[in-house]
Formats: sequence, C-alpha cells, structure tokens
Amino acid sequence: MIFLDRVNHHLFQPLLYEVATCMLDNGDIAFPIRTQFRDQKNTIVAMAEVTGIDKDKRCIYVDKTDRPLSYDYLILATGVQVSYFGRDEWEKYAPGMKTIADAITIRSRILKAFEMAEIQEDPLSRPELTTFVVVGAGPTGCELAGTLAEMFRLTLKSEFRRFDPTKARIILVDSGSRILPMFSPELSEKDQGPNREDGR
Repeated sequence: MIFLDRVNHHLFQPLLYEVATCMLDNGDIAFPIRTQFRDQKNTIVAMAEVTGIDKDKRCIYVDKTDRPLSYDYLILATGVQVSYFGRDEWEKYAPGMKTIADAITIRSRILKAFEMAEIQEDPLSRPELTTFVVVGAGPTGCELAGTLAEMFRLTLKSEFRRFDPTKARIILVDSGSRILPMFSPELSEKDQGPNREDGR
C-alpha cells in the first residue's frame, strides 16, 4: 500500500479553534502519518501531491517524480477547502480555518491586534483593534467565539498594562435566524445567552 499526502501529518480539524486561541499546541492535534503506519511493513508513506491519474494504465502521477506509480485499487480522499459562498474577495480579510497554518494565522492576527492596542496613546480610540468578528454560528463558530472569550478573560487578562483584554468585543454573525441551527431551538436559545444584540 502507498499512502500519499501533501502534508506529513494527520490533522484533527475539530480542535483547530483551540490552536487559534492558544489553548492547544500544534502537536496536540497533528499526528505524524509515518508514526501511525510504522508497524505496517507493507505500507509506504510519501509526502507528495497527485498531479494526474491515468485510469486506463491504472497509474497516478505525483509532483516529486517523473515515474508514474501503478495501483490495483485507488482511493481518493480529496479533503476540504474553505468556501466563501461566491465571495472570494473576503478571503484576504477573513482567513478560513482548515489547516494548522490557518489556525496559526488567526492566532497571530489576534495577538498582533492586542500588541497594537497596547501601544496606542488611547487604546479605546481604535476599537477595531480589539473587535473580533466570527462569521458562521455553527458548532465551530460558537466554539471559537466562546474560546476567544476565555482567552481574553483568562489567558491574556494580566499580560497587558495599557488596556484590558477582557474588554475586547466578540461578534458572532450568521445568515440564519439563530445560532446552531442544526440543534433544537431550545438548545440554540440556551447557548445564545443573555448578551445577544439581535433586539430580542
């Protein structure tokens, strides 16, 4: 068996939000693929990207070699990518969260915003530095918003002198009529809490 992947680790994506908010280290949710298959002597693990498939010749082409790799059975696991629902111009403002690199980018933006707020003459004069908008109120969006609040309230509370991280705003938005639409209305209402700003 040959196992090919563009990266050399398996990623547990549901916990990416915890890497983005400094609650977990990268290595806590990314596990080396080679380690997982080290006891299977009939398995070759290679970090490469498939560039082509020839179904008639039963072979694939990869970017690391000119020699095609033959197969008896081919399983394609194409993974996922962030969707901006036809508004790809949003990408430069709103990074997705599908990879370790994405989570690190978000974490870096959060910490840089707080560092910029710390050196302002009047930190309150630039509220955009400490206002964070999470788009999408499904499980991941709600978990990210909640963990951001925990990060500001606990992790970063005593790290800054000229502004209070607990005063940072977190705005959770969704195009639907309520958060967590895949759960019961009662659970959604309970999770929304008392600080909502939807006018109800």
